[in-house]
Amino acid sequence: MTPIDYNRIKEFSDEITAHRADLRRYEASQQASGIAASQLDRVCEALGKLTGDLKEWDDELIRELIHTVKVLSKDKILIMFRTGLETEQALCIE
Repeated sequence: MTPIDYNRIKEFSDEITAHRADLRRYEASQQASGIAASQLDRVCEALGKLTGDLKEWDDELIRELIHTVKVLSKDKILIMFRTGLETEQALCIE
């Protein structure tokens, strides 16, 4: 009868645990990619509705593209787009 090598069993167990963690990370990244693709599709759809020059405020378009606007100071805001991009914008206060 062959003796049981508990160290080898532990190594296999640790390896399986590591692979499961890798799989969970991969699945999470795939889900995030799907969400990003969905957001990009929404942005492309919103931009496709544009009919030339923007001469008027389009509330529907703004709601499709922008997630949040955060006031950083009296003369600066942070615009957070639904795609995850962010930009700081200086305000011209007259």
